[in-house]
Formats: sequence, structure tokens, C-alpha cells
Amino acid sequence: MRGTANRLKNSEIIVVNVKKQWQKIPNWKTTGKNNVQGYWIKNFHSLYMRIVYQMNKVLELDENIPTWMTYGRTVLCQKDPAKGIVVENYRPITCLSLM
Repeated sequence: MRGTANRLKNSEIIVVNVKKQWQKIPNWKTTGKNNVQGYWIKNFHSLYMRIVYQMNKVLELDENIPTWMTYGRTVLCQKDPAKGIVVENYRPITCLSLM
């Protein structure tokens, strides 16, 4: 993990790149732990600079990424109701934070 952190130190996230990537976010998909849907993230332009600052701060520090950024909620969805409750009949779906 340290090697990855050293490579990322030379990287910098800028607002233009964030705006470009955020245009790809679906508007009304299920939210992650932050409970913010894509529509709101894409349209709160005044927050872009602060979010870019926070992302760059994570890249600069030799610390772990905050858990809220990597938290996911996994739900098991049944594939075929006729097959019953056998383990092979479920697939995992994980919802992550849009960040």
C-alpha cells in the first residue's frame, strides 16, 4: 500500500477533472453511506473546490483512506425464486458512496 501512496503523491486532482467525471454519475441511483444522490452532487457547484481539496488531502497524507470513502452496503439478490434459498441462487450487489 505504501508504494501506491508514493505514486499518488505526485498526482493532483483538479476541479475540471472532477466535473468531467461527475457528469457520468447517474442522477437517482441508490445512495451509499453518505445518502447523497448523484443529482445533488452534480448540481452543488459551490462544493466542488472543497471536495477537490479533501481528495487531494487524502492523496498527500501517508494515512489510510477514511472509511466512509470505502464503505459499501452489500445486498444479496435472489436469481431465480423457483430454485429456492440455496447459496448459488444469490448474487451480491454492493452500493458504494458516489465519492
